[in-house]
Amino acid sequence: RCVWLWCNLLPFALFPIMGPQGTIPTSVVVSLFFYGMEDVGTRIEQPFGCLPLWQYCDGIEASCKQLLAQTEQQQQQQQQQQQQ
Repeated sequence: RCVWLWCNLLPFALFPIMGPQGTIPTSVVVSLFFYGMEDVGTRIEQPFGCLPLWQYCDGIEASCKQLLAQTEQQQQQQQQQQQQ
């Protein structure tokens, strides 16, 4: 990937600016940041493999069923009131 190439070429760009003492720590920190951002991007691109979406779906289904049950119950109550 592009991030791998960029992180491997980063020390060559930093060496003239930071010298040998600052190049390694700075390269490591920046590389960890970029690899972390790449991981987040990958997880967002493919959420079905690594995020527990089935739990969210179960919660939404339970809420929908509860809403339908309440609506039906209210309709039955209104019908009974109208018949009286």
